[in-house]
Amino acid sequence: MTKEKIAYLGPKSTFTEIAARENFGEIGIYIPFESIPEVFKSVENEKCKYGVVPIENSNGGSVTETMDMLLVSPLVICKEIIIDIKQCLIAKNKNDKIRYIYSHPQAIMQCKNWIKKNYPSARIIHTNSTAAATLTVANKKENNSAAIASSIAAKEYKLEIIEENISDNKINKTRFIVVSKNNLSHSTGKDKTSIIFAVEHKPGALFNVLEVLKNFNINMTKIESRPNRENPWEYIFFIDVEGHKEDRDLSMALKDLEKRTLFLKILGSYPRAI
Repeated sequence: MTKEKIAYLGPKSTFTEIAARENFGEIGIYIPFESIPEVFKSVENEKCKYGVVPIENSNGGSVTETMDMLLVSPLVICKEIIIDIKQCLIAKNKNDKIRYIYSHPQAIMQCKNWIKKNYPSARIIHTNSTAAATLTVANKKENNSAAIASSIAAKEYKLEIIEENISDNKINKTRFIVVSKNNLSHSTGKDKTSIIFAVEHKPGALFNVLEVLKNFNINMTKIESRPNRENPWEYIFFIDVEGHKEDRDLSMALKDLEKRTLFLKILGSYPRAI
């Protein structure tokens, strides 16, 4: 069995590692990186074959750092993975008096009402990942800190779980993407295509783009805007649509979209997770 190096947002025991292992299983050699840009860079430099990063949470919304990297990176999306997220409050001891709570901004967002109710005076400190938060708490000398992370992270770093499943919405899912240098997937009949585009800063410009999808009966499942860093107060749009770029209708729609946009980048066509 040929094994492939898989980069993921680390350290060990992040939800991203869980997603990566769920997808690649025994064929993967799993290598953690401290940040999302580092995951992308490792694949771009061919140190790793694939990279796995979070892109969206059902409660907390999009992971903007991933979206920003997709804009500038040559990598493409070749797969998506969706897993259930059960956040836990983790500390050295169950009876610790918590003054600081560490976690990734997405995890904090997912649990903000629970934190406000149970630890209203705690200082919130953001980390690069939930596992990084757990490692920080494990290494602190004082017993006054907690992390929001997975039960697996608690076990990995020998900490105790104060409270399980603390997400404000118990239906809590995160979508992860697998990025690579090449997207060789073909149409399966149950696919998704992700696109980035920019339009002129004038009335009706976005409507003209969305009209194409309507004309070709393409179902859009997501649309989101991000600031254009080169032109303040102008925006770049990310959309997901059903279908594969090889499909006849979507292929024709993409050609039409190129004529109505300032630029258009296909991030990848890949099988839908659900």
